[in-house]
Amino acid sequence: MSLERRNPLPAGRYWIDVTDANHEAFRQWTTSNPTRVTVLEEEPGDGVTWFLWRQLQPAKFDQRTFGFPTIAPASVQHATDTAQRPPEVTSINILESFLSNAKTVILLAVGLLIFTKGSKR
Repeated sequence: MSLERRNPLPAGRYWIDVTDANHEAFRQWTTSNPTRVTVLEEEPGDGVTWFLWRQLQPAKFDQRTFGFPTIAPASVQHATDTAQRPPEVTSINILESFLSNAKTVILLAVGLLIFTKGSKR
């Protein structure tokens, strides 16, 4: 996903995290541009609110207050779609990791055994 740095903000779909301190200013921006901006989702969090909106027509965007919005592909529907998370831990992942580590330990042990037998000659 890419940040949109152009201003006025071109038509498209965008998301942004807005701090609680700027929440009311962002809401005012959206409501003062009813023919240009449609809020699709608003999800409050700890100290920030995540907004997803459709920019119908170009409009000035206060980048100093809010930062740069992120271009939102159709796959982005909720804040969780934008968060980077580690892969889910499954029993298969754990087993693969264990077997990989066990194989490494066995190879090191065999190598050490061969090395120590070879150095005794």
